[in-house]
Amino acid sequence: MTRHNHLRDFIDKAFARSTPLCRARFGELVADVLVDEGAAPQGFERALLKTDASPEASFAIITGEDPELLRIVPDHPERIQVVSDFELYAYWRPTPSRLFAVYDRVRMRGAVWFPHQIPAGAIGQPCEPLLHAAIEPTGWVVAHAAAVGREGRFLLLVGSGRSGKSTATLACVRAGWSYAGDDLVLLNPSRSLVAPLFSSVRLRHSGAAAFQSLADAAFMVSDDDGAPRYELRLDRLPSGGTVAAVLGVRRRGASEVSVVPARAADYLGPLLRDSTSRAPGCTPSMTPKLLAAGRMAPGFIVDTGIDPAGIPGGLGTFLETLP
Repeated sequence: MTRHNHLRDFIDKAFARSTPLCRARFGELVADVLVDEGAAPQGFERALLKTDASPEASFAIITGEDPELLRIVPDHPERIQVVSDFELYAYWRPTPSRLFAVYDRVRMRGAVWFPHQIPAGAIGQPCEPLLHAAIEPTGWVVAHAAAVGREGRFLLLVGSGRSGKSTATLACVRAGWSYAGDDLVLLNPSRSLVAPLFSSVRLRHSGAAAFQSLADAAFMVSDDDGAPRYELRLDRLPSGGTVAAVLGVRRRGASEVSVVPARAADYLGPLLRDSTSRAPGCTPSMTPKLLAAGRMAPGFIVDTGIDPAGIPGGLGTFLETLP
């Protein structure tokens, strides 16, 4: 990678070519978000939680093969490369779509650059590569999980991709539940809290039939291994609250929602693996928080059943049994 002064220079160049988009809240962190001309039309603001609170940090999103920026590309661009110390965090990712993210921990400002096309997932989760480093000094951690709740009490849904987290989230939201996210959420294990990062939700083609009205209203349709994937912004804004239980999500063909007690070891694997893989270099600070998050409430394994319409009733009955 490059020396620190080059990384800071990269951030400064990114901000010099960007203009303000909005001010957004990421849990308890408030940041000004800026974009350049190439990133502005993408619609990042649809996924951001806007606020008028005073900002602590600032993030820029830029794109395009600018010759000046291309000088920052590492000597071996085919490999993931990371710099992480008390001053700076930098992350070069070659695939599935190239990005370069740099966060200055001292100045609390960072930039993420997409040299080529911006993937739909990044549009639905703006600034995500920077957030891991930005909240590192706090008690919060970015977790690959979903969360739905009632009256401030939330169920944290953990599991690998395609385990059914988004289906459960959308089914509960359609039934009037609150949600904190379907893919990424913020967790504070010491306070047993979950908070939202974004207002976006992603729906795979396999679930479109059950949520056709949502698929029809998608603000973008992206590609998911050759099948359409619907990028959604729900009418109900996300919210957070207290985690009442941690549920490892499984789909094994049960006729209805089934919940059984579990040990943390039964569901912590995907939470640790999938969360830390998004932020190489932040693993040492993330791991203790994620381990604590897996134990911050009673743990269970849930089979969400074959009928999405039955998920809210099954999870609602279970939530009422929790103290």
